[in-house]
Amino acid sequence: MPEQNVNYYKFGSYEIDVSRRLLFGGDGDAIPLTPKVFDLLLFLVHHPGQTLTKDRIMSAVWPDAVVEESNLTQNISILRRALGDTRGDNAFIVT
Repeated sequence: MPEQNVNYYKFGSYEIDVSRRLLFGGDGDAIPLTPKVFDLLLFLVHHPGQTLTKDRIMSAVWPDAVVEESNLTQNISILRRALGDTRGDNAFIVT
């Protein structure tokens, strides 16, 4: 089945406006994300519940660049903080 062109996602109390590239919290305020962290979030949202390898994520988020694994680790950490995940309480991103 072809992937539909969806411009809006909702998970937990968060909302993503794809066309504006914004993440909103439960209070309706925008949560600032760098472009790559937003790309990472969108990739993860497009693959809910799937086990994804580091290589697959890195090739999707950084398709035309050679990056180190630490870039992925850092961006996952930033995204977890933005989503309110804490150590031991990974409600959205599980590694």
